[in-house]
Amino acid sequence: MSKKFTREQLDQLLREIQRLSDRAEDELDREEVEGILRELNLPSELLDEAMRQVSRRKALKDSQVRYRWIGFSIMGALVITIAVFFVSFYSRQQALDRVVVYQDRITLISDNRGNLERVRRQDNPEVFYRVTLERSPLGQPLALQCNWYDPSGRIAHQNRYRTRAIDTQVWNTYCRYQFSSLSSLGTWKVQMILGDRILSDRALEVE
Repeated sequence: MSKKFTREQLDQLLREIQRLSDRAEDELDREEVEGILRELNLPSELLDEAMRQVSRRKALKDSQVRYRWIGFSIMGALVITIAVFFVSFYSRQQALDRVVVYQDRITLISDNRGNLERVRRQDNPEVFYRVTLERSPLGQPLALQCNWYDPSGRIAHQNRYRTRAIDTQVWNTYCRYQFSSLSSLGTWKVQMILGDRILSDRALEVE
C-alpha cells in the first residue's frame, strides 16, 4: 500500500534530508582527519591528546556558562530579596509614622480616669504614664520607650518594652516609675517614644 504525501509533508521531508546530508558532509571519520594531518605535515600521534584538550576546553566553557547562569540567578534572587526587605521596611516605617496619641494621662496604680499633676515623694508613689494610641499597625507589636526626666533634665529612668501584637487600632499602653524620698523635688517630665519619634509627654510636680 503506497503512502501519499501532502505538499507540506514533502517540503518537510526534503528539508530534513538536506539537513542530514549537510551534517554528513561536515563530519569526518578518524582516518580522514589523520590524512588531513599528514597533508599538513602535522604529527597524527597527537590527535588523541588534541581531542582531549578540545573536550576539556569545551567542558570548561560549558562549566563557565553554567556557573555564569548560576551567578546571575543568585544575584537576581539577592536583588529580589533586598528589594522585598526595603519595601517591607518602608511599609512598616510608614505604618509606624501613622501612629498618633489619642490621649495620655499620669495616674497612680488606681486609675480614676483623671490626670495626676503632683505627688508627694514621702509617699513613695508608683506612677503610671497611660497612653492611648490610634492608627496602630494591626498584627504587629510596637517597641516603645519611656524617658523619665528629673527637674535638672537628666534621664532618671527608662522603660523599654514591646507590646503584644496589636489587634485593634486604638491601643492602650503604659509605662511606670517608682518615686522615693530621695527623688528630686520639682517638675518631672515623662516622654513616650516610638522609634526616634516622641509620641507624647507629660509634666508632674514632685513635692
